[in-house]
Amino acid sequence: MVVVGDGNGSVGYGMGRGQDQGVAAMKARKDAIKHMKYVDRFDNRTINSNFETKYQCTKIAFKATKPGNGIVANRHIHDICRLAGISDLGAKITGSTNPMNVIKGTIDALATQKRPEEIARNRGRKLVDIERTYYGL
Repeated sequence: MVVVGDGNGSVGYGMGRGQDQGVAAMKARKDAIKHMKYVDRFDNRTINSNFETKYQCTKIAFKATKPGNGIVANRHIHDICRLAGISDLGAKITGSTNPMNVIKGTIDALATQKRPEEIARNRGRKLVDIERTYYGL
């Protein structure tokens, strides 16, 4: 399994099989590049809001943190966030800590998180009010 990212909001994972490790890694890298997803970031440093996700038996809770806190999370989540360009995040895993489930669940959750515009529209409020409530702007 290989995880790739550009450090600017795109990240992907891929799996490959082969006769030897080099061939498998090359196939996994090509698959990861082919299936990259965009991760929306707030201020190019953290996620938009706090949320929880479940992937099979793995439950992950994500929390946006203040600037300078860094990434406080499992090593797999830390690497994914670093590759996606996220520098401030907290995450807690409960349930299974199987690396494949953690990686797949993290990338899917980060790619499908709600944007501030969606939150404001669902609550019938203006975007400025939502940003003030969540981010203190």
